[in-house]
Amino acid sequence: MRKFLIIASLVAILWSCSSYVRFTSDDLDDIKTFGNLVYDGSKKIIEQLEEELNNENKGNKFEGRLLSSSKKWLGTPYQYGGTTQSGVDCSGFVLNVYSDLGYKVPRTSREQYEYTKRISSNEKLVGDLVFFRRGSDVGHVGIYVGSNKMIHASTSRGVIIQDLDNEYLQRTFAGFGRVKR
Repeated sequence: MRKFLIIASLVAILWSCSSYVRFTSDDLDDIKTFGNLVYDGSKKIIEQLEEELNNENKGNKFEGRLLSSSKKWLGTPYQYGGTTQSGVDCSGFVLNVYSDLGYKVPRTSREQYEYTKRISSNEKLVGDLVFFRRGSDVGHVGIYVGSNKMIHASTSRGVIIQDLDNEYLQRTFAGFGRVKR
């Protein structure tokens, strides 16, 4: 009987874990998890954004290169002060993506905020930076990738794509900035 209870418990645990695969990439903001689910969902989103750019002939060389460079970082774990694919923070991620494209940007999110030209929400384009406040100062940055989404180094999930309609992001939103191209 004891053996049966152990097996039944194990089956129940495994079955409940497998239910996560039923979530779509749109559900990622509501799931508190790590690993392949977050990576696969974000990868699917960025591939859809690349396809939209190609299908609508809206994509320019910069946007396509930016999405391609950003995609390489998906799933990279967060590390405060990190600048490599072993671990990266938000501004280190932006620094590396823009470096891949041949642009120099400052190291910290605050310096990146000061470096960019402020633009309104209705002027935003793929590649613009999205800034957020931590306290009274800018403390987080991501890259706008289209369809009201950004890619950034999340402290809890590493480099992911996230919808800007997220309640926390809306509450801490500081503005959009454009790197001089």
